[in-house]
Amino acid sequence: MKTRRWLWLLIVPFVAGMGGCIVHDQFTTLTINPDGSGELILFRSNIRSTKKGSRAESEIAEYRASFDAQTQDDFKRICESGARLEMAMWVREQAPMAHVIRASIPDAASLEKLATLGDGGSPISITPKFTITDTHRRLALQLTARSDHIPPPISDADRLTQFNHARASGISEFRIAIPAGKIRDARGFTIAGDGQSALLDVDEISSLLRADDGDIEIFVQWEVSD
Repeated sequence: MKTRRWLWLLIVPFVAGMGGCIVHDQFTTLTINPDGSGELILFRSNIRSTKKGSRAESEIAEYRASFDAQTQDDFKRICESGARLEMAMWVREQAPMAHVIRASIPDAASLEKLATLGDGGSPISITPKFTITDTHRRLALQLTARSDHIPPPISDADRLTQFNHARASGISEFRIAIPAGKIRDARGFTIAGDGQSALLDVDEISSLLRADDGDIEIFVQWEVSD
């Protein structure tokens, strides 16, 4: 389960660089405009330590301090990509804590930098590409996972049990939304009924990784009006 959950979190472009035993729920929405600019909103709640007593208090204090100082990986990735931090605000400062981050993305180049993850030596890496073709837009993510980080196959019954246990421990969801147009096709994502957004599908991604030896492309493609 640890491997599958780690894969799930790493696919999401924004994962705080947290040590120790801090856990949380996370909801990430990446809104993409027709020109490749956009906005990212990250909401993290139920932030807590799995330790007890003074160890838990220390970990919570360290997390709070790193958020206030804007030294977490979220902030570093925003800055290095050329995106602009618009807001970083506590919703609840005492454990279980909650906060929200909002950043504006100026162009497609910044979008691609923001979604890039890992390098040649990383167990999991993501290489994004945003393309414009007439009225079509496409964000593709080339995902490469080392063999020992590909989730093994499991039965449907075990998958449901693991899914429920994972969500009870910490929910992590990543959604791509479009303000103009309609999503026509996707791989590795489930398209919403109105075609205005698509949700990352970790089960499909896990299956694709097993079938294609850890090297796959997932994407969201949409059509905009002239």
